[in-house]
Amino acid sequence: MEKSKFSILTLLILCCYGFVFVLAANEVGYVKLILAGMASLLSFTIANQLKIKEVVDNENFIYNPSEFPWYLALFITQFSGYALYKNVDHNELLDSSHLFTLLFILMYFVIPSLVILVILINNRNDKITLNTKTLTWQDNNQEVSIPLGNIKSVDVLSERYLVVFVKSQLQLSLTDGGLKFVPTYKMNFTFKGTRQVWDKLTLLLK
Repeated sequence: MEKSKFSILTLLILCCYGFVFVLAANEVGYVKLILAGMASLLSFTIANQLKIKEVVDNENFIYNPSEFPWYLALFITQFSGYALYKNVDHNELLDSSHLFTLLFILMYFVIPSLVILVILINNRNDKITLNTKTLTWQDNNQEVSIPLGNIKSVDVLSERYLVVFVKSQLQLSLTDGGLKFVPTYKMNFTFKGTRQVWDKLTLLLK
């Protein structure tokens, strides 16, 4: 039921964005809008495929994702939005097509960038620590530790939302039959970074 509501909400958001896109194209043209949007989407897609740095401290393997790839993607997004803004004729401020173009820039570039920036800053200290005995992750102020002996297996769960973004997390199957999830998507981990942790944890569990 929850997944169904999420899918309906995603569809409504995409329809709203598509409506604004079509109306804005009346002034700017489809080519410019598509190029600006593709530059932004491509930057985030590439950032999500980058590996994260593994730090070895004594017997601990620490994964604390760098926010730089995401900040670079944000810069490209803002630059694309600014370039589009500079190519718009601002003489007719109250023209409906012009207003929808400004709304397009706001919805596609400004608001998403601000939301992602807040998330990045809020999650900057999140990390995962592995050693031969325990798995520990810190999500904001919450820290959770699980002995490796209590973990039977680990899997990577991922789903795509809003077309290009990937929500990934680790699913831990426990020896008592229960499940535990490591929400890496809330911790600034890229999809590739989540796979890195999975690789190391799978190796330690053998």
